Amino acid sequence: MNSSRRESTATLVIATACLLVGLTGCASNPVGYSDADHLEPVNRAVYSFNSFIDKVMLKPLAMGYDDLMPTPAQTGVSNVYSNLLEPTNGINNLLQGKPKGAGNSVGRFAINSTVGVLGIFDVAGNADFYQRSAPQGLRRQEEDFGQTLATWGVPAGPYIVLPLLGPSTLRDAFSLGVDSTTNPMFHIEKQGAKDKLLALRIVDLRDSLLPLDATLERSRDPYVFVRSAFRQNREFQIWDGNPPMDQDLYDEKFD
Repeated sequence: MNSSRRESTATLVIATACLLVGLTGCASNPVGYSDADHLEPVNRAVYSFNSFIDKVMLKPLAMGYDDLMPTPAQTGVSNVYSNLLEPTNGINNLLQGKPKGAGNSVGRFAINSTVGVLGIFDVAGNADFYQRSAPQGLRRQEEDFGQTLATWGVPAGPYIVLPLLGPSTLRDAFSLGVDSTTNPMFHIEKQGAKDKLLALRIVDLRDSLLPLDATLERSRDPYVFVRSAFRQNREFQIWDGNPPMDQDLYDEKFD
C-alpha cells in the first residue's frame, strides 16, 4: 500500500475517534463557553461529506460487526486499542506536569500488555488484582497533545471540521499527528498487519457509536449538536472535568 493510502486509513481511524468524542459531550455550557463558528459554511460542507462516508461505509460495517461479534470479544478488542493509547497518555501526563498520572499510564500499559494478554483484559483496572495497594485499581487517565498544548497556554483556534477527521480545532488538528507517533500501532512494520488493525479499529469505534445514532437523528440540527457537544467535552477534558469558575482565567485559557 502506498503512502497516501496509508495516511487515508489512519485518517479514518482518527475521524471515528473524533466523532465519538463529539457525541459524548456535557449537557451544560462551562463558564466562558463560546459556540462561535466562523468557518461554518465550509465546515457544514465537510460535515455532509463525512456523514455520507459514514452512511455508505462505516455504519453498515459497524452494524454487521455488532451482530456477528460476541459482546466479550468486542470488549476485548476495545481493551486492546485502549491499551495501545497508554504510552500517549503517559507522555502527555508527564508533559502536563502530572507525574502520578504518567506513572499510572505506564503501570497500566505494562500490566495489561503482559498479565492482560496484550491488553485484551483490563487487569490493571481490576481492584481485586491490587487489593490493599490500589483498592480502586489503576484507572485510565486519557491525555493527548492537544490537551498538553492547552495546558501550555496555546489557544484552541477556530473550530474546524476536517475531511474524514471530523470535528476539531486548529490546535487539536496539529496534535493528531504528534500523538500518532507515540501509538505503537502506527509503528508496526508489517503493512498488512497494520492495515488490518487499523480497519478493525475503525469498525470497533463506529460500533461504540451505534447507541447514540438515535439521539443524533432526533436533534434539530445534527451539525450544531455535534459541534456543541465536541467543544464542551473538549474543554472539560482539558480541565480534567473541573473548568474554572473565574471568567478571566477561562477566557485567558481558551480565547
